[in-house]
Amino acid sequence: MSSSMYFGVFSLVEGVMGITLNAFIILTNMIGLRSGSKLTPPDIIHVVMGMVNISLRGLLLGHFLGIWLSASYSIWFYVTASPVPFLMYYTFWLTAWLCTYYCTSITTSNNGLFTWMKRCLPSSLPHLLVSSGLVSLVISIPANWVLYVSFQGTSFGNGTFIITNVGIRSKSLVYIVMANLLGCCLPFILILFSLITSVSSLLRHIRNMKKNNLESIRHKLQSHINAIRTMVMLLMLSGLFYTAESILFNIESMGDVKIVVSWWVIIMFPTSEAVIMIQASQKLRKTFLGVFCPAKLMNGITNLATLNLKLNPAGFNSDPDHIHL
Repeated sequence: MSSSMYFGVFSLVEGVMGITLNAFIILTNMIGLRSGSKLTPPDIIHVVMGMVNISLRGLLLGHFLGIWLSASYSIWFYVTASPVPFLMYYTFWLTAWLCTYYCTSITTSNNGLFTWMKRCLPSSLPHLLVSSGLVSLVISIPANWVLYVSFQGTSFGNGTFIITNVGIRSKSLVYIVMANLLGCCLPFILILFSLITSVSSLLRHIRNMKKNNLESIRHKLQSHINAIRTMVMLLMLSGLFYTAESILFNIESMGDVKIVVSWWVIIMFPTSEAVIMIQASQKLRKTFLGVFCPAKLMNGITNLATLNLKLNPAGFNSDPDHIHL
């Protein structure tokens, strides 16, 4: 079996896993909503992220098959020229809004703007999601006319055509700059701002605890740490995905090792983001363990949780989805 066949099998198996995990996130929240539970702002973002990731994974699989089948790649490229950038930009904005919510939930500040954001963000979140989705769509539609694909290959007598060099080019530098600014740079700036603000708040809480020996804010520190860990993972994952997409859109040789690495990063993005979302939410973690873990393992986890509760009777809720300051 050739290396491309191995990669194809891996892509298919990983795709099933990614779609399953993202579908699990959507179904868990929808079942909770149907049973009468109210979706929190992170729950809403998780559901939209799951839908985006499922769509993105399907298109990426088709993109890979288009390259593999060679002759149909140019057709598939124009079919996905707008949807793939739209989903990519939108997932960056979804990550930015999730990190912003975490930041406003765990950070205390007397700044008037920050106080206003903390009060208004939960109620205005649906409008922000719709608006960022529309912005992502608007900057993606022109890709069908601005971007074009050029490739070279070898034609054999039996009608087989093998691609050796592929290039995705743009007719407008202005479009590339504006699309990257609105779809990538602004969300990354928002994520970085949220991360820096949260880290500053964490350091301030640590200083207060050391100075005043306040054990009462210990649970806030754990909430900070969990939320910051999630933001760091999302930032690193989004950065890797954007870098891999940039490399993929500048293919010079199909044998370049950077192409293989980029494809690995890209196809694993929906699955990796789903894993981050599951570990960040107490509800998703608990449901995931109940659905996918053996009964004996669940009993062991329950016993461990009971032991921890006895050792720490006060307890605290460190889930960034349900932070109370």
